[in-house]
Amino acid sequence: VNVGDVNVGDSSAGHGSADSVNAGAATPRHSLGPDRVLLVAAGIASVAALPILTDDAVIRASALYSADAGYFDAERVGLFERLVATMSFSINSLRSQRASEEARVRLATSEERFRALLEHSADAIAVSDSHGRLEYLSPSFHLATGEGARPDNVTGLFEPADAEVV
Repeated sequence: VNVGDVNVGDSSAGHGSADSVNAGAATPRHSLGPDRVLLVAAGIASVAALPILTDDAVIRASALYSADAGYFDAERVGLFERLVATMSFSINSLRSQRASEEARVRLATSEERFRALLEHSADAIAVSDSHGRLEYLSPSFHLATGEGARPDNVTGLFEPADAEVV
């Protein structure tokens, strides 16, 4: 958190100094350099800036300005920190929701392709669960076997003598 007062100081070189101190610290943290002149011209006397964080990086900084010197006390800085933390959380949440939706779309696309492959394959295809219960028989399976009835279990697809091996 960078918080501080913009000092008018000597601006003859156009690069005077500005104290921007870490909240609670007593020494300057950063200089605003040439921007100090613009801030003074705009009537800005105090500045507070906080990073907006995502899971992996700082993506922006949020800054507040005041015409009153010393405006950003511990209470105001605390409120600003909570606001920026909420913004960061919201951005992370939106990014997570977007990633989840993109994954759902990719999964649906993959399922559609797989289903089209199964439905249009010339090979007879049977899909079963880990207990041998049939979950799917392709149209070509029915064409190849000529069966209209669907067996309950994968062993029902074979002759009784072969079913023991399966």
